[in-house]
Amino acid sequence: MADTIKQVRTGPTGVETVVATLDRSTLRSVQTPQGFLRETLERAHAAPPPAPATDDCGMVEAHGGRVTVVEGSPRALKITTPHDLEVAAGWLRPAGGAHD
Repeated sequence: MADTIKQVRTGPTGVETVVATLDRSTLRSVQTPQGFLRETLERAHAAPPPAPATDDCGMVEAHGGRVTVVEGSPRALKITTPHDLEVAAGWLRPAGGAHD
């Protein structure tokens, strides 16, 4: 993980302040989609998790499943923002930069 990760708290006025800098040596940024056996995903999605889950890994973990880490690729880009779309479009353009 290249970014420095900060834990923040929102104060009574709505201003966020840094309360800690996390040790990123034990943290990973994970990509979606994530791969699981179909049966594992069906079990994980059959009942709501005890806490909110933001991805399939969270659902599997919440129901006692073990999640292992595999190397990803920066090209497995999740398109969430206009910038993400621009990056993906740039990868699709032919070498030399010609496009409409």
